[in-house]
Amino acid sequence: MNAFRKAAPRPGFLVGGFECASHAWHDGVRVDPLGVTRHDVMAAGDYRLIARAGMRTVREGLRWQRIEVEPGRYDWSSAIPMFEAIAEEGVAAIWDICHWGIPDGIDFFSDSFVARMADFGAAAVEEMTRRGAPPAGIVPVNEMNFWAWAGGLKGYFPPYLKDTHGDAVKRQLVRAYLAVAQRLRPLIGGAPIITCEPLVVVHATPEADPFRVAAEQEGMYQAWDMLLGRLAPELGGHDGAFDWVGVNYYPHNQWEIGHEMQMLAEDDPRRIPLRELLVRVHDRYRMPLMITETGDEEPGCAPWMAMVGREAAAAREAGVDLRGICLYPVMDYPGWADRRHCPCGVIETDADYRERRLRPHVLAALRGIAQEAGAVALTQDAR
Repeated sequence: MNAFRKAAPRPGFLVGGFECASHAWHDGVRVDPLGVTRHDVMAAGDYRLIARAGMRTVREGLRWQRIEVEPGRYDWSSAIPMFEAIAEEGVAAIWDICHWGIPDGIDFFSDSFVARMADFGAAAVEEMTRRGAPPAGIVPVNEMNFWAWAGGLKGYFPPYLKDTHGDAVKRQLVRAYLAVAQRLRPLIGGAPIITCEPLVVVHATPEADPFRVAAEQEGMYQAWDMLLGRLAPELGGHDGAFDWVGVNYYPHNQWEIGHEMQMLAEDDPRRIPLRELLVRVHDRYRMPLMITETGDEEPGCAPWMAMVGREAAAAREAGVDLRGICLYPVMDYPGWADRRHCPCGVIETDADYRERRLRPHVLAALRGIAQEAGAVALTQDAR
């Protein structure tokens, strides 16, 4: 390794996340929001824009299937512009090693799947560090609980199974996460290894079986518990598997049992405040937390982020060790479920993703987060 490599940068409190899903649907069509939005080649300008919103930390993703052109051989050309922009602009980057996208033809349940993901992660860290952009954090595998639902129960994502295979998919993803974390730990200079799992609430209905409600709610914790060896210890989980508990929270993350595709209205009195949900997770794991994804489509982004800021401040007052909030996505993007233009975040684009500008109302909400949640002043880390 390069003896002159930079030390791992420290993540800031406000984070801008660029949509980086790269999975192939069951029909074989692969999504690529990094390419469609041109963020992969316009990253430097995007970083300068979000810096005006107080964001000097970004969450990015690697497109494994595009980089590993054949087993063990990597073409970094699609990622180099982002590595170079990170180094040039002096931002800190938290990287997803696998954000649902895997190489075509790989056997999902094989030992090779686990080994190749770990090898890829190590090669990626070496490449970005060699180019002066060491990671500020690592998410080995994105949303394992959701992936297990989408790929093991619904047939939407690889390995395209249905009905009863969610547990098998989740276990394999946990194995891969643990292998990536173990391989990268010596390479990342103390940068945190972070989880990224949905924070959900399953509400009962009058006719619902309370045991079923409790079991579905407990499912939210499964990936974390597996990684820590509290559940399915045969997978190799242990206390040092990750450093920060990352939670993803959106308007649709609370629903009635059996109606997971229909969110509770934001003014529904049954909704549990975000501060309470963060306290629950913190009390269970006693580790630093990060809101790794949150946001809403326009016109709801600014009020949603203002609420998140207030709730985050209250959670920190209650003793939660909250390290950051990531607006995700931070820029308009083509929806990975339906490919429509989704207006969201602080960066507004035209329909072709060529022009960018800031949304003043979202910018104001982010400034409110910086004040209410106790983040550093916006000008302190500006360069």
